[in-house]
Parts: sequence; C-alpha cells; structure tokens
Amino acid sequence: MLYNFADTSDDTGPGFDLIADSAGNLYGTTEYTTVFQLVRPSTPGGTWTKNVLHRFTGPPDGFAPSGGLIMDAAGNLYGQTWQGGDCSLAGDGTVFELSPPATSGGEWTEQILHKFTQSCGGYGGFNPTGDLVMGKGGALFGVTANGGTGTLQPGGTVFLLTPPHTGHPDWTKTILHNFDPFVRLDGLRPEGGLAIDPKGNLYGTTTQGGVTPSPCANYGGCGIVFELSPPATLGGAWTETILHAFVGGEDGDGPKSGLLLDAKGNLYGEAPFGGASVTCGPYGPCGAVFELAAPTTSGGSWSFSTLHTFTGIDKNGVFPVGGLTFGAYHRLFGVTGFASNAQPNARGTVSS
Repeated sequence: MLYNFADTSDDTGPGFDLIADSAGNLYGTTEYTTVFQLVRPSTPGGTWTKNVLHRFTGPPDGFAPSGGLIMDAAGNLYGQTWQGGDCSLAGDGTVFELSPPATSGGEWTEQILHKFTQSCGGYGGFNPTGDLVMGKGGALFGVTANGGTGTLQPGGTVFLLTPPHTGHPDWTKTILHNFDPFVRLDGLRPEGGLAIDPKGNLYGTTTQGGVTPSPCANYGGCGIVFELSPPATLGGAWTETILHAFVGGEDGDGPKSGLLLDAKGNLYGEAPFGGASVTCGPYGPCGAVFELAAPTTSGGSWSFSTLHTFTGIDKNGVFPVGGLTFGAYHRLFGVTGFASNAQPNARGTVSS
C-alpha cells in the first residue's frame, strides 16, 4: 500500500487512473475536490508523501473531477471536471491546466482553459468526462456525456480545444461530432476518454445508442465503438465511422471506459455488462473484454472478438471498470468493480 486515503484532509478516495512522471511520482484526482501528487520515497521501502496540488471550490472554479490526468513534456497537468464553471448553480463543467511551480516546494498554478455553458444558453455539450488526449501542437480532445445539438435529445459531443495563438489569446473550442441516435444509429452518452493514432484519428465508445431494438432497447441501445477521422482540408467536417454496435450478447453492453490502442492499430476495451450468460443480479451478465482488429487493407472491415467474459465464479470478477493497460508480452491488465456475483461485498479484483 502506497497511501491510505483516510486522513481528514482527504475528501474521498481516488476515482480515476493514475499517471507517473519520469521520477516515478504519481498524480491523480479524487472523486470530488482534489488533484494530488504522491512523491516517490528516496529510499526503497520508504514512505510515499501525498501533496494536494489543487483543491476545487466549485463555481467559478471546477468541481468533481471526471477523469484522470494527462501530462505534457513541460510537466503541466490537464484534466476536466463534471461540474463547476460559471453556468447555473452547479455549473456545466470545466477543462483545467495545472502548471508546476518555478521553484521546488512552490504552489501549482491552476488555469481554467474552458467552461461549458450549454444549460445556460451556450453551445457544445456539458458534463465533460473521461481522460483527455493531446494531439499535435498541444491540442486537447475530449468528450461530454450530455448536450450538443440534436432533434430530440442531444446525446453528447466530441470536442477539440486549440491552444492560444496569434490573434486568439484564449483556448478555442470546436465541436467535432454531435451524437444523435434519434436521427441515425449513432451512439449516445460517451463516458470514456478517447484514443488517438499517429494519423490523428480518434477512437472512443458510448454507453448507449447503436442497434435497436436490442436487449438494451429501453436504454436506447447497448453502445458503440466509433472512429472520427480528420478532414482532408483544414476546417472541413470530421467523419464518423461506427466500428461496432453492441447487442448485449457475448460482445458486451454499455462500455463506459476509453479504448487502448496498440502499435498495430488494434483497439482493446471493456464493457461492464453483457458477455457470458451468468447473471450478476438485476444488471444481467457480468461484463466482457473485447478487441477490434484493424483492417489489413485500406478501407477493409474491422474484426470484433470477445477476449474474455466475466462470471464472478471463484471471485474472478464482475463489472470491469476503469480501462485497460498493457504489461509485458502484450498482456492486458484491468480491474473489476466487484469480485463475485454471489458476494456483493467482495469489492473487486485486479487481473490480467
């Protein structure tokens, strides 16, 4: 155990993934108010030290971090909050940057890069969630779970934040895609972050939408895996391609996490529901890990396969959450929310 979130300065435990710097220090967010650093001990077996880098206070600041952090080459941290900003009592959410101090032991500096305002008459979604990804020139890509434009019920957005440049002193937000399953068999409500390949294509998941009717029809479909391709000419429209629409069978249901991209362009992800026929209470089957193999020829089809279905038997885990990561020999590591379908108090597993 590196650190136990139990003292009075902790609002609650960490809610998302951790990242590490070149010195092995760890950075993360708690579920409600803080960005923290865990400093690696100078001697093996020593005590890790927790520092609070920023404590969110709510509007006009952010509130309730809604994803992990990313770090640029200069050591600046970027993330987002589900609420906060200037809009309404709770706020529609923010994207923030934390810059390290100029001298050791100094204060980190927060800058709000964007405040979402759709519920107060603005445009472009609200409640950003998942990890951001960074593209060329320091551009940031992310998703909002709600809002956007649509005929009936906007289903979330994919957005781009462009850094300040000559003539534009502020970060500029551009909506790359509005999810609207009521017009087409699109996704609904993305909750995981994005992956980006060397060509600038974006990949992500939605928790709902896609094929209907389905076992998940009451929730607007079982979710999709999508690709957004950049335009051939500057300022053109991004192109969405649905790579897979979940049907709630062995393929899974309701993916909430982002995707993992390997060097060959294959995608890996997890769905907290669906999979094997073993039932985990009122939610149905217990979840699955899947792969989408990239086409071998230009314009070819992606190939979907289920790598593992969770059963909860012998505490092998149910309801995978939080995304995947690679280990040695291309092994995949992840966590489940619970250990067993028969023991709801068994609080989860780490597995490969």
